[in-house]
Amino acid sequence: MMMMMMLMLMLMLMLMLMLMLMLMLMLMLMLMLMLMLMLMLMLMLMLMLMLMLMLMLMLMLMLMLMMMMMMMMMMMMMMMMMMMMMMMMMMMKHCLRLMLEVMEALVGAIGPERCGVRLSPYNSFLDVQRAIEKNVWLMQQLDKRVPGLAYIHMVGGHRARALITCI
Repeated sequence: MMMMMMLMLMLMLMLMLMLMLMLMLMLMLMLMLMLMLMLMLMLMLMLMLMLMLMLMLMLMLMLMLMMMMMMMMMMMMMMMMMMMMMMMMMMMKHCLRLMLEVMEALVGAIGPERCGVRLSPYNSFLDVQRAIEKNVWLMQQLDKRVPGLAYIHMVGGHRARALITCI
């Protein structure tokens, strides 16, 4: 009877140990799984951060490119404007020379006394304009020769800054 009891106890102990071991194993597995999950999450986060950084870099590059393009466009526009200004200046010089020649010819034809001004390249255009506006006949003659040249719009009093509108 004692032997039986002993055996029973032994069996019980064995079972208990087995259960304990099983539990331990289970816990270990659980811990392992948890660790694995944690690692996975960490990896995911890392990847996300990497992606975010990549996106940020891409955006920065895009912005830089856009800025470069804008700068280029601005430079081009400035160059175009400069070219246009140069062309305008050339045209103006040509127009002014033409106007002076025509006016000199006309004043020479009718005489400086009737016109009321002594024409020379050193005259300011304001004087010439005043004289022409006074002399209606001269104005008409000018308009017949070169249309629009009689209308001299002044930008300041200096002769170099006179603007002509060719109608």
